[in-house]
Amino acid sequence: MGATSVSQEAIKFLDRTVILVFGTKLHMSRSIHLLGSIAEVRKARDTAGFFTSMNRIGQQEWINNMVEQLTLPVDNAPSVCILDTGVNEGHPLLSPATKGTIEL
Repeated sequence: MGATSVSQEAIKFLDRTVILVFGTKLHMSRSIHLLGSIAEVRKARDTAGFFTSMNRIGQQEWINNMVEQLTLPVDNAPSVCILDTGVNEGHPLLSPATKGTIEL
């Protein structure tokens, strides 16, 4: 069994810092420094690094596969308002669902 290790990267919020810790339950339960600092524990999720590290051809193959699996909403489906900096209407996974629906 390997030792517990703490990622050098962190995401900082006003009252929390999120870090990725690798180790077994046993190792983590024996770390006094770590236990005193934990507010909550969650399973780590996969990041987009898998996709962003791919070359353009590999990314396009994934996009094409996903487009084939899309189920578009019916014409009278409810709309969603996205409060963000915008939507990339040209993105191949978004364009089929946003055609003619974006109004300013």
